[in-house]
Amino acid sequence: MDRKKLLAGLALGLASITALAGAATNLTAVVETEPETKAEVKQDAKAIEIMDAFVAKIGGKELIESIESTKVTASMTIPMAGMNAKMTIMNKTPGKMMMVMEMPGFGKQETGYDGTHGWSSDPLQGPRLMSKEEVDAIEEQADPAAQVKFRELYPTIAYKGETTFEGKKAHHIHLIDKDGDESNHYYSVDSGMLIGTKGIQPSQMGDLEITTVLSDYKEFGGMQMATKMVQKFGPQEVIITIDSVEVNSVDDSVFAPPAAIKALIDAKKSD
Repeated sequence: MDRKKLLAGLALGLASITALAGAATNLTAVVETEPETKAEVKQDAKAIEIMDAFVAKIGGKELIESIESTKVTASMTIPMAGMNAKMTIMNKTPGKMMMVMEMPGFGKQETGYDGTHGWSSDPLQGPRLMSKEEVDAIEEQADPAAQVKFRELYPTIAYKGETTFEGKKAHHIHLIDKDGDESNHYYSVDSGMLIGTKGIQPSQMGDLEITTVLSDYKEFGGMQMATKMVQKFGPQEVIITIDSVEVNSVDDSVFAPPAAIKALIDAKKSD
């Protein structure tokens, strides 16, 4: 994968990490399918039990729903490319997200979602508005309390049995949302914690097959979060390590699109 494609793909690959930044572990890779005309509810009791137990372990539904915003600072490494970066990721209810990534030798990459428009900007591609598919992929994930709303978000929640995920025994749960998009979550049989996801993440450079491995849970403000995430797509690995987390400190102003993005939004409205 060349440098341009890698960096373009990171905008959405890293945007999916905002779920963890927002509320611990709702990181979801999706598989685009044809939308269903009517979402039939099929929620397996075994799967619901596992997901409820996980929510309890990371702090409980009441605590998580009380969190209005999070600000996460993290470090990113891409070993194969010899690249390192610092990241700040902010989320706020009901679904706003802002990520700023500083990469030596490349500059600043910004990815944002203000609740209506998704956008990104970096020195390689300049400012651009995200496609509908890209926005759909991060919209639910931008909600800090999304992972406690799985009953509402996923009409289909199926328990697929025990399997092995990255060498660990895991419960495999398959989810399909109201749009027909699919995701796969893996919960440790021993600890009950979410240890990874698998699926397809859409980006402007095409669909990326992504496996995400979660580990090193730590407490921030009474809530357990995975502080190490390894995203694998193709031969590449992206390693994210969370350094700090602030709760309920983010102002709405940080989600306002910059001038160059506002110009693109105005031009789109005119068209």
